[in-house]
Amino acid sequence: MSFSFETYNSLLLPLVILGGYFGWQRGFWGEAGFTIGMALTLLATVIYPVEFISIISRVIVLFPRILNVALGLSLDLPTSDDLFGAPDTGRFLLTRVLIFALLAFLVYSGRYAWAYDKGKARAPKANLGRFVGAVFGAASGFFWFLAGTNFLDALRALRADPRIPPEGTVISVPIINNPETLLGLVPTMLVVTLLVLMVLALLRLPNIWRDS
Repeated sequence: MSFSFETYNSLLLPLVILGGYFGWQRGFWGEAGFTIGMALTLLATVIYPVEFISIISRVIVLFPRILNVALGLSLDLPTSDDLFGAPDTGRFLLTRVLIFALLAFLVYSGRYAWAYDKGKARAPKANLGRFVGAVFGAASGFFWFLAGTNFLDALRALRADPRIPPEGTVISVPIINNPETLLGLVPTMLVVTLLVLMVLALLRLPNIWRDS
C-alpha cells in the first residue's frame, strides 16, 4: 500500500483534531492558558518576528555598550543586525525557530493559577467546559500549523525550491499478504506474557508478605 504526500498543508486537519482532543480532555480552564500563550508566541515569531527579534538584539547589545562607555573603552562592538542576521537569512530563520520552541516550552510547562483548585488541576465539570476547551485546543493546533507552514515557506525561499521532502514523494507502507504467517508468533507472545506475569508476581510477593 502506498500514498502520495503532496504538501505539509495536509497536516492542518490532523493538528486541529489533535488539539481539539487535548482541549476536550483538559477543559476550558486547562486549555485557555496554552491557547493564549501560543497566540502570543505566534505574534512574536511569525507575525512580527522582525520587530520582536530586533528588540531582543538591541537589549543584548545594550549591555556591552554600557560597559564600553563606563570603562572608557573604545571596543568595536557588534550591532544589533550582526547578532541574528538579516530577515532573509538562514540565521534569522534559525533564531525564529529556536525562540518559538523556547516560548512554546514555557507555555506548556507553565502552571496557570486559574487551571488549579487547591493545588490540583481543575477538571471540567460539564460538557460545556469540555466543548469550549476543545475549541481552544483546536485553535492551539491551528496556531502550530500556521507557525510550521510559515517556517517551511521561509525555508523554501532559502533553498529556492518549492518542495521540501517528503513533499511530492510516494510513501510505501508494508502490508502482510498472508496474515496466517502471524500465527507462528502466538506461542512466543504467550511465553513472553507469562514470563512478564511471573516477574510481576515475584516483585509483588514482598508486599503480600508484609500485608499479611
